[in-house]
Amino acid sequence: MREARFIKKNVEKWNEYQHLHTDDPDETADRFVTLLDDLSYAKTFYPHSKVTQWINSLAAKIYLNIYQNKKEKYSRILQFWRYEH
Repeated sequence: MREARFIKKNVEKWNEYQHLHTDDPDETADRFVTLLDDLSYAKTFYPHSKVTQWINSLAAKIYLNIYQNKKEKYSRILQFWRYEH
């Protein structure tokens, strides 16, 4: 598929992901998986394109949104050094 057709086919979805945020975890996961699929396709066929960079930035924002607020207990460090190291 040519790059222009790929962009035309998916640009509305990407704009929605960029501008309409969701608090539903299932929706966030679905968006992330979809973006990773699109990103892998774009990196394969259009590795130096600006659309690849854009999709990557959208996926990175969702990734940070998912994993940014994950709290670890302080004792987790001790547990690592005692049992997992």
